[in-house]
Amino acid sequence: MRNISVKVNTIWNGQVAIRNKYVDRAIKGQSDLAITHDNITMVIPCDEVESKIRGKRENVPDKFSDKLHTLYYFSWDIGVRPDEIIKKEIESKQDKLL
Repeated sequence: MRNISVKVNTIWNGQVAIRNKYVDRAIKGQSDLAITHDNITMVIPCDEVESKIRGKRENVPDKFSDKLHTLYYFSWDIGVRPDEIIKKEIESKQDKLL
């Protein structure tokens, strides 16, 4: 089974927005949904994708075409507090300097 991988640039109110084509592929193809933000990946198992949807927004215009899409919102929950992530990033950058 292959993951459906999506890279997002924005977390808003603790949630990430994923286009319907990726969510539909994960559900129909019985694939896990791997969402990456700032080199941190959250994987939603295929049997939990539908239950993890926190919201839905339809008829969202595409930035690059005249097509409309549906966005599904998932809570960004990687099991690590934001201050722990920042601490790891700082330590990693410090190691590179030394």
